[in-house]
Amino acid sequence: MDEELLHRQQPQSLEAEQAVLGSVQDGDVILLHDMTMSSVRAALSIVDTLHEQGFRFVTASELARLREIRIKPGLTYRKFPPTQEEVK
Repeated sequence: MDEELLHRQQPQSLEAEQAVLGSVQDGDVILLHDMTMSSVRAALSIVDTLHEQGFRFVTASELARLREIRIKPGLTYRKFPPTQEEVK
């Protein structure tokens, strides 16, 4: 890959990381794309950082099941908040 292109993508990678890491909460659904090297780097860094912070990674279906939410076709889900029992 062109070195100049890598330098141009660096700020995009940091912006993506800061946007996710600055607002992520328990139960959030995070969708990351692998369209460019910068988005791949951002995704890997985000996953590593969240793992170090104690987050677990599961599929959306598994998270919905854990949170006792029945997924309905045609709806968009951005988060599956903790149940009342998990908050206690």
